[in-house]
Amino acid sequence: MTTMDDVLEAHGVDKMSGVLGVSGQYYYSRDPSSIYKNPVESAFGEKTEREIRGIDAGTENMEMAQSVTRISDGALDGIQDYLQKIRELAVKALNSFVYNADDRQVMQDQVEQYKQGIADIAASTSFNENKLLDGSHQKFDVAADGNGRMESVSAGNATLKALGIDEIDFTKRVDTKVIDKAMERVSSLRSTGGAESNNLDHAIAFNRLSSENHLATYKEDDLQTMVNRSGWMKKNQLLQAVQTQMQKKQADAKRIHTLNLLG
Repeated sequence: MTTMDDVLEAHGVDKMSGVLGVSGQYYYSRDPSSIYKNPVESAFGEKTEREIRGIDAGTENMEMAQSVTRISDGALDGIQDYLQKIRELAVKALNSFVYNADDRQVMQDQVEQYKQGIADIAASTSFNENKLLDGSHQKFDVAADGNGRMESVSAGNATLKALGIDEIDFTKRVDTKVIDKAMERVSSLRSTGGAESNNLDHAIAFNRLSSENHLATYKEDDLQTMVNRSGWMKKNQLLQAVQTQMQKKQADAKRIHTLNLLG
């Protein structure tokens, strides 16, 4: 693996003291972002860093969206459990040979408790104060990166009215089909959420890989490429400048020595 120090050493640069370049245009620092001193290199470095930051921010967004799908699914699982219990009571209530009107009233009282449980879940399930199952939102959009790519998660409606069981009353009429439709709706909401969750998993994995690739390019490959293509260190120019400086000092010293002898 090529590191920044390897690049410097390959070009004969003292990595401890750094390089103070001609006219202050070249300077080595431990901070990779500080190497981009000319406009082309600066723009390239800033663009790469912007890409990485955008991707990482998008990953955080999608992880929060993933939390939304999990919260919703957990709540829908609770609603589905209540519906299953209501259906079991409905099947019993249909057995008029065993259960009379008084028995069905007792069952209805139990159904009302289950309905209240469903209503409470639909009303209280939320993420960051946004309701997820009361029908107040259709979906939530999140930025997946810094380039406009978007992902979304659905916000369902699992209220009693939306499920069609708000007026169910075993003392008047028992219809298991109404309950079956409610269960199908909940299953559909969970299926949609599951598909969105899988999609987010893939998108998050893609982002993480993309971020790693950009970071590797930022830290290694493009540093070497810039050295090779743009002559970032300008080694020959630096050596020539140092050599010229030393020759000038030697000439000055020789001239002073000669003047001293003549004097």
